[in-house]
Formats: sequence, C-alpha cells, structure tokens
Amino acid sequence: MKTSLVIPVFNASQYIDRALLSVREQNGCVDEVIIVDDGSTDDIEDRVHRWASEIPIKLLKNRKNIGVAKSLRRCLLYTSDAADDMQCVDLGGRRIIKKKWS
Repeated sequence: MKTSLVIPVFNASQYIDRALLSVREQNGCVDEVIIVDDGSTDDIEDRVHRWASEIPIKLLKNRKNIGVAKSLRRCLLYTSDAADDMQCVDLGGRRIIKKKWS
C-alpha cells in the first residue's frame, strides 16, 4: 500500500521548507508528498522544485484560489489509481495539470 502525505498551501512559501524538512527526517514514513497549491502568488513552486531531488513530490496547482475543501477534493481524484498514469485529469470541464519531479 502506498502512503501519500497531502499538504495544502496558499502563499505559504515561508513554511514549506520546514514542513518538507520534517518529512525528509522521518525516513520513509511516506511514499510521496503531494503539495496542493491553491492559487498561490508567491514562490512556492520554486521551493517545492528544490526538494524534488530529496523526496518524491507531486505538485497540484490550482489556477486560482478555490479554498482548501475544494482543493483537497480535487486531490482525492488526483491520487486515485485511475489517474496515476495520466498527465492531466478532467473534472467535468475543469482540467487538473499534473507536475511531477523525480
């Protein structure tokens, strides 16, 4: 079974390094980290990208802020087995573009 850690963020670049450091120090407790960016305007994407060589990270980025509940609901579809091999997921006319660093 695969264990994913989901971290929802909105303009939280000043906190993401500390959170990802904590994940890395737990030595294999999670198989992947999924960052759900709810339309941030800060440098969160660049900071997440810097961690990609140290821990398996996927970034789910909303084009605009839709709130944490809707973002997490979209993340559930994103993490489903049916969506694993897709580059994007269609949610009734709304596309989720996946970014993955390995």
